[in-house]
Amino acid sequence: MAQSRVYKAHALVLKRFSVGETDRILTLFTREYGKLSAIAKGSRRELSRLGAATEPFTYSRLLLAVGQNLDVLTQGEVREAFHASRSDLTRIAYASYFAELVNASLEERQPNPDLFDLMLSCLYILEQATMPDLIARLFELQSLRLLGYEPQLRHCVRDGAPLQGPGLGFNPSRGGALCARCADETPGTLPMSGAALEIMRRLLDAEPGSSQGGAAALERLRPNQAQRSELARLLVPYVRQRSEAPLRSLGFIEELRVAPPDAVQEEKR
Repeated sequence: MAQSRVYKAHALVLKRFSVGETDRILTLFTREYGKLSAIAKGSRRELSRLGAATEPFTYSRLLLAVGQNLDVLTQGEVREAFHASRSDLTRIAYASYFAELVNASLEERQPNPDLFDLMLSCLYILEQATMPDLIARLFELQSLRLLGYEPQLRHCVRDGAPLQGPGLGFNPSRGGALCARCADETPGTLPMSGAALEIMRRLLDAEPGSSQGGAAALERLRPNQAQRSELARLLVPYVRQRSEAPLRSLGFIEELRVAPPDAVQEEKR
């Protein structure tokens, strides 16, 4: 039986750029078909029925037609626009990070519905979270697991010893946590507290959900600012090593960390 030339998909917009006077080319992450590219003709017109569905991070139910080079977006029903995230510079930065990490990690047309559900859940939680960096750590750890790159956090990645007591370490190149003896002997190891190790384990075991309950469950972890900074110091190098593309949004997140969002926005003008 010949494949239908028209198909439906639940999709998140990972990336977009303008072509011609009125069109956009989109990189979509669909639950059913994985990552794919499509053209949204006329979507930049003021009254276009497709415009809302082409906004970054938007979750929509789409109707697409198979094209010769690019598939064509013909209809879009927005399910969630994530207005709070798209109106706040810090949330924009983290939502961009989720999108950039997914885009860098997936090949075209390789479905990964669990990763889609994770990204969608984290975008919902980001709408309400007071600690967006903690959502980022959750997304990093659980997406790495789904992609086959989960860091070893249950025992020493070098000799299998229990992870207990002071002097623990985390080595991005070796793939995870090290006991005190191995941490001392392994170049490139970052010092890691027992509290950071426990938080990472709990983030891996968390069930994000897609409502206020998901945000509340994460914030019950109650990491202090020093612990949150330590988590980023440990996990971001690990993510960078396993990404096949530069993650530019991480630089912007760092700018926001050292300067108020209003100051960053003013500088970019």
